[in-house]
Amino acid sequence: MGGTAQVIRSWNATRFGFRDERGLGRTESLNEAEQRVQPGIGCTIPVSAPEDFLIDSKRDLIAVRIPQNLDALAHAEFINLETDAFKKDLVTGVSLIALGAPIASRVHVAGFGETLIPQVEHVRYDPDLDTSGMTNETYSPSNFFMPYSLTKDGIAPHGFSGAAVFVNKEPEPDGVWSVSPHIVGIVQQFAKRKGFLIVRKISAVVELLDTDRNAV
Repeated sequence: MGGTAQVIRSWNATRFGFRDERGLGRTESLNEAEQRVQPGIGCTIPVSAPEDFLIDSKRDLIAVRIPQNLDALAHAEFINLETDAFKKDLVTGVSLIALGAPIASRVHVAGFGETLIPQVEHVRYDPDLDTSGMTNETYSPSNFFMPYSLTKDGIAPHGFSGAAVFVNKEPEPDGVWSVSPHIVGIVQQFAKRKGFLIVRKISAVVELLDTDRNAV
């Protein structure tokens, strides 16, 4: 609703925060994560021109071109979809890992207010999930489905939209396994009655970005 103009207004009103350059080193507790939050973190990214936005209304996707020389992005690590996207077919039992910040994970931090604490979802891919009764759009070949187990912890998925979903790279020919996550999709919806997330395959995002490259 509102088209590109509305997207630009929403973008310009949004602030984005980036963690500093120090690595995690280990998994932080919720209490530690709260203590590390700093007031005023974030920056307004100067994007306002219509040509800086790519919008795929049919598949509910938006891509934004941002400047590369912003100080706020100096320590951010970006995914190169040319090399890090998983474009093969998913097989039964493969690990699906999503990182997002659902609204139900928010906590109140003194001096800062409501703060979202990221959550990690790890489930196995099951091609035989019961999808009966879903809309025709849900059955789009550019979608796949994954169970959402965090509801068992009382964490509703609202706010998980836009979270990247990863799978691990296949073992090398010599059989050595190593951690090498490849992005396979973007969370878009939650089917509450069925208990699974509807994920848009990363190939749809790549196609959207290709429209920008082809226009240059």
